Amino acid sequence: MPRRALLPHQRGHQLGKQYLAETLSLSDFEHILAAAEQFFRTWDADNEKRAALGAEQKAHAEAHRHTHIIRVLRFPDTWRISCEDPMIPASVVGIFDAAASIPTASPWFKRLLFPLFIAGAETSVPHQQRFVEMCIGEIKRMTGSQHVAMTEVLGKVWEERSRQVDRSRNLHWMEYTCSVNLVQQHDYLFF
Repeated sequence: MPRRALLPHQRGHQLGKQYLAETLSLSDFEHILAAAEQFFRTWDADNEKRAALGAEQKAHAEAHRHTHIIRVLRFPDTWRISCEDPMIPASVVGIFDAAASIPTASPWFKRLLFPLFIAGAETSVPHQQRFVEMCIGEIKRMTGSQHVAMTEVLGKVWEERSRQVDRSRNLHWMEYTCSVNLVQQHDYLFF
C-alpha cells in the first residue's frame, strides 16, 4: 500500500490519542473518521500511480486497506459495533480473499500477519478462525517466530466470543493488551 494511503490511518491514531486526551471533540473526531473510512473504502490499487504493482502486492495492499477500514470503524468506541455487524465481516472476508490469493511461499504472504490477526480478532465464525490459525501457522513456519503474544490474544478473544451471550456489542482484542483493567499494559503484540 502506498505511503499516501497510510497517512489517513496514521493520522487517525494520532487523533485518537487527542480524542482520549479530550483535546479533540467527539464531533470533530467522528467527522475525520468518516473521511478516513470513505478514503479507504474508495481507494483502489489499480487506480494508483503504482498500478504496475504485481498481483501479490495488490492483494497485500487490499488486505491492509480492509484492516484500516476495520480500525477506523472501531474508533471512537471499540464496543459499539459487534463483529457480526455486516460492515465488519465484509472487511474480514476482504482480508481473507486477499490472503487466499497470495501463495504461501511468496514473501508477501508473511507480510499479512497483522491483517490476519485483525481479521481473526474480528470474527466469531469457527471456520474463519481456523483459516487464520492455518495462515498464521504458515507465517510462523516461514519466519521462525512463534508470535506467542498474538496467538495468546487470539485464543483469549475466541474463547470469550464462544461464551458471549450478548452478541450485539463487540469484544475487543485490546482488552487483552492495553486495557485499563490490566495491571500491566502489553504493547508487544508481535513479540
